[in-house]
Amino acid sequence: MGWWVLLIIGIISTSCGVLFVDGVWRIFLVALGVIWIISGILGMVGSKGEKKSPTLTASAKVISKLSEQRVSGMGNVVTTKNEYFVTFEFPDGNRKKITVDTTQYALIAEEDLGVLEYKNLNQRLIFVSFQRQM
Repeated sequence: MGWWVLLIIGIISTSCGVLFVDGVWRIFLVALGVIWIISGILGMVGSKGEKKSPTLTASAKVISKLSEQRVSGMGNVVTTKNEYFVTFEFPDGNRKKITVDTTQYALIAEEDLGVLEYKNLNQRLIFVSFQRQM
């Protein structure tokens, strides 16, 4: 059952005086529904900004590759997340460290020369593609 259904049940039971959901749970469901709606709206706004951001294209050289494994957990539950980064150097000497996905990380090698496409969204660099020059 979707959260929106639980939210509607909570609101109806509050307004009609019918107790489908008991006191504290009703407040919890309404709060959870509101958080879910706000996060959905913020998610849509963020993705629109990324789509509107212009794609920047520049010649670049791969300087280094880095993978980091982040471990987090509590008690018996442990999760790991791998993040992959590539540092590109541009002809003017500037360097940018950009997060890439697993596939791109595997395909890119240090010292590769090519054309980098990326987006700059609020000081966060989004990798689009890297076309290696042969």
